[in-house]
Amino acid sequence: MKRMRRTTVNLPADLKLRLSQVAQAEGTTEAAVIRDALAAALDARALTKPRLPLFEPTGATSDWAERVDEVLTETGFGR
Repeated sequence: MKRMRRTTVNLPADLKLRLSQVAQAEGTTEAAVIRDALAAALDARALTKPRLPLFEPTGATSDWAERVDEVLTETGFGR
């Protein structure tokens, strides 16, 4: 088992009641239910790192810096 670190979480009464009920129904501890739920929630929020290159290399030089307003209008940015 991995080394655990203790933390404190403040829960509203209704959430604490549901936590107790789930733990009892599953025959496990509240801490185990919290760990499982937190791991699932964090996995669902996992951020993906962008892969390089961000754009397809074309060999052409870009003039986006000079045409910033035009490019933003073309892409619909800010509408």
